[in-house]
Amino acid sequence: MSTFLFDCFKKKMAFLHDHLHIGTFLIKIIQKFVISMRCEIQRADLIIILIYLFLIVDLCLNWSAYSNCYAPIQLFLLETYLLIVVHRIVSLIKGDPNTSRPWKKCSSFLIYWVINPGFIVITIEGIIWQIQDDQYTENCIPINRVPWIVHMWIIILVIIDILVILISIFKIIKWWRIRTFRRRIDILMQELSTLDQNALGQILLQSVPGDLNNQIGLTEEDLSTIASTTFSESDASIFSISDSCAICCEDFHIDEEITKLPICNHRFHKKCVTEWLVRNPLCPMCRGNV
Repeated sequence: MSTFLFDCFKKKMAFLHDHLHIGTFLIKIIQKFVISMRCEIQRADLIIILIYLFLIVDLCLNWSAYSNCYAPIQLFLLETYLLIVVHRIVSLIKGDPNTSRPWKKCSSFLIYWVINPGFIVITIEGIIWQIQDDQYTENCIPINRVPWIVHMWIIILVIIDILVILISIFKIIKWWRIRTFRRRIDILMQELSTLDQNALGQILLQSVPGDLNNQIGLTEEDLSTIASTTFSESDASIFSISDSCAICCEDFHIDEEITKLPICNHRFHKKCVTEWLVRNPLCPMCRGNV
């Protein structure tokens, strides 16, 4: 077995040497894509992507070697290689801090509703095709390939599918908890007066569960888009009726930093409204979306 693996390794190295221009071309494509998406790829990520791109090219060049198989097992391998490359690229886009919020939402949708279910479908497809090949055309894998490569690959995909299902269940449970929590807050706020809402807001700032804080309110990126100003004498004359922060119920003072919400134009102390918005994305006064 060791001799067989060593021969395969030498053939792969010879293949890489003969087709070095293909690898160089793929590297340039990836670099251009990364620059255009402003995505920071670490060396390990780049190596993983290049390995699977090489496997895709190698499989396409040896496509006819699988012609003796009853089921197109080479198509199963190609689908999994492509899906892994796409999953890694989309994950990098989603995790990049420079990626805009719409792109992150689109990436999350692709991962959880397209790519992850695609892994499960392709795994089931591969299991069926491999059973058919073992039954009708045993040992149809080309001689220069590791004989048990497909069986090993299917086992790996089954493990990945189990992890994907468990993570998806966890995400659904977390989403349901957040949705239920928001609904209860909205119902409660509708039954309270403005004064009671302000008092309850102070309680909520201390009582929201820690694991929900980052999911319910605004992110740091969202907060950075909300402008803050310094309270001046001219503002004091304008706010003669409502010249206090509705969250802490204290008056605004000259040269004090205040934040004006973009839609409803309500103003609060910057510190107060920041603590509020990271836990609740609604205005403390009118309950409108920020």
